[in-house]
Amino acid sequence: MVSTGAFEDVEGEQALIGALIQSPGAIGSVTTIIRQDAFSDPRARHLYTHILDMDATSVAVDKSTLVSTLRGNETLDKAGGQLFIQQCIDQCSNPQNVESYARNIGLNAYKRSILKAVGPASSQDEASVNALKVIEKQRGTASVDATPSITGAMMRSRIMESFQSPGIVDEMTMHYPLSRLDAATGGCRKGEFGVLMAHTNMGKTTFALQLLLHNALQGRRSLHVNTEMQTHKLESMLLKMLTGLPFLDIYNRKLEHQGQIMEAADKLANLPLNILPPRVWSPMEVEVLQRRERYDFVVYDHINRISEEPAEIAKAAVDLRTLALTGDCAVLCLQQVTPRADSMGQVPSKADARGSKTPINEADQVLILHRDMNFGTVQKTGVVRVDKSRVGPGIDVPIRFEDTYLRFVEA
Repeated sequence: MVSTGAFEDVEGEQALIGALIQSPGAIGSVTTIIRQDAFSDPRARHLYTHILDMDATSVAVDKSTLVSTLRGNETLDKAGGQLFIQQCIDQCSNPQNVESYARNIGLNAYKRSILKAVGPASSQDEASVNALKVIEKQRGTASVDATPSITGAMMRSRIMESFQSPGIVDEMTMHYPLSRLDAATGGCRKGEFGVLMAHTNMGKTTFALQLLLHNALQGRRSLHVNTEMQTHKLESMLLKMLTGLPFLDIYNRKLEHQGQIMEAADKLANLPLNILPPRVWSPMEVEVLQRRERYDFVVYDHINRISEEPAEIAKAAVDLRTLALTGDCAVLCLQQVTPRADSMGQVPSKADARGSKTPINEADQVLILHRDMNFGTVQKTGVVRVDKSRVGPGIDVPIRFEDTYLRFVEA
């Protein structure tokens, strides 16, 4: 690894550029991980920006076209010339590792931002150590001797500010679209980590999208961390929630509904709601994205996709809780649980969850979504159980699923 400074991997940045030149179709997955300012080498940063521009204008990205367009706008020297471009191609041993290259670059950029906040150091090694200490401290693993405390005077100032500006408290809260559920939990506040448990086919993702849409309509910046469902299907589900049109007509983009579908699409375009493309996203990747985009609400759908190992799921739960605390956002994690033989068709319990490697021990609140079963068929009626809450006793909120708008309502 070649490093010109703390957390600067020149070879890694070259490898990513080389991968994009050899596999230009990968640019879409890379843009969800890093931005131009993640690069420490200005030559690689310029090349990445130029490749993004070429992709946006549907210009094929290959070595000769890249050199030609750079020469045409007189920035080839700024990009390091043909020699540097060839070095990038040679540095990439496997273009299929493009996302791994991007994640490493994003992580290094995050560490450099921490390093900048730490201040000057007498040496690069000392700076690196200091930056890592800050990262560890933000993750709750460093010693507390250097952790700034919150004084009583600071607490009083915050309390007075909340009385003088009542909207501050509401801005911290993500609300549930079911009024009784919202009242019982107080919503999901920034800094809190919640878990939504359910058996398979109960509607976890539908509930999550309904919740994200509800908060986005209120101006909350919302993110759906999608680990398994195709983006086209998620888009169609959101469109159905807004239009009430038949799902297959939306999914197949029937021309007779084009006007209504595009009207809903225009509404979506103006909402602060983002969906990540389907793959298993690590909590660290989501944390890097959160520090850049500053979402109010993050839904991770779902944690079982991270690993089959209990220790890995437990670690992911800790990381997601840390994301809520240090990222100043509310985090809701979806978890699929497997029913025990003696509880088939019943509302899941914590015993079911523990058998499924649960993150509930880390949660500020635990919700259980369940729909009635009739001879193995999922019914429209059911319940959302508040199994754990910081603000009051648990309750059952009766619900009904409405097919027309693909949503849950109170029964």
